[in-house]
Amino acid sequence: MNEGQIKGKPFQHALEYVAKKWGQNGLDMVSFASDKYLPERWYPFSDFYHLLSDICTKLAGGDASIIYHMAREMALNDGQWRILFKGKDPNECFMSTKYQDDQYIVGNFDAETLEEGHISIDMTPWIEDDYHVELWCEFYHGQIQGILNLTGHIGKVEKTLHLDKEPKSCTYHIKWE
Repeated sequence: MNEGQIKGKPFQHALEYVAKKWGQNGLDMVSFASDKYLPERWYPFSDFYHLLSDICTKLAGGDASIIYHMAREMALNDGQWRILFKGKDPNECFMSTKYQDDQYIVGNFDAETLEEGHISIDMTPWIEDDYHVELWCEFYHGQIQGILNLTGHIGKVEKTLHLDKEPKSCTYHIKWE
C-alpha cells in the first residue's frame, strides 16, 4: 500500500485551528508544533491522520465532526483557495485532482458527473485502520464543502463511509444549484 504524503500547510492550518479553539492547552495536548511543518515541504500522510486522531480524541471527546468543521473552516479561510475557487464552476473544481494534488496525495479518487449540478466522488484513502479512514473522510468532506462554498454556488456535500468493504472508501455526492 502506498504511504501517501501531505504538505506542511494543512498541518499548520490544523494547528492554528487548535490554537484558536482550545488555546495553548490544546496545542500542548496534541503535541504537534506548527513550526516543525514547512508549508511547501512534503510529510508522511500517517503523521497527518495521527494529528487528526489526537484532535478528535484528546480535544473533541471523540466527536469526529470536529474534523469536518476544522477542514471546512481551513478551506474557507485559506487566502490562496479563496482566490483560486471564487466563482469557479464546481465541475472544474471536482472533476480532477489537480488542485488537491498540490497539497496532498493520499489515495485514489474517481469523480463522475451524474447529472448537471451533481457529481459523485469515490475516494479510497491509502489507510487501513477504520478509525483513521473515518477521520480522513471527515476531513475531505469538510474540504469539499468549503471549496463548494468558495465557488459561490449554493449546495451540499453528502458523505457515505464504506468501512465494511475492502478497500475502505468514502463516496461524496456534491449537489449545487
